[in-house]
Amino acid sequence: MLVEKQEHSRTSFMDFATIAIFFASMAATTLQFSYSNTKSGMLWEIVNICWFLSVTLSIASATNSLLGITIHQSPEYLLRSPRLDHRVLQAWFKYSPPILLTIAGLLFLIGACAF
Repeated sequence: MLVEKQEHSRTSFMDFATIAIFFASMAATTLQFSYSNTKSGMLWEIVNICWFLSVTLSIASATNSLLGITIHQSPEYLLRSPRLDHRVLQAWFKYSPPILLTIAGLLFLIGACAF
């Protein structure tokens, strides 16, 4: 049971890390293209800021996913704990990668619409 739960967590985190890394590379490429062709103006600054934040949050999502893989390999981590800090840490690694990746995607789309 514990091994299956560890394997499921590892697979889930690896999927998020892969998607986040791919998305970060795509956002970085569009940022490079946009930044090299930047004309002065507020709209271009908004586009570049949105895409930069998208790259940053994508990398943060991938990092949290890879760190989650490391943390989830510990059997003590997967057990229920009455300690609040342990539960907060579990919730952070469970929910932060998809939330960060969703925000990164929204910022990328805002930048693409403004482009």
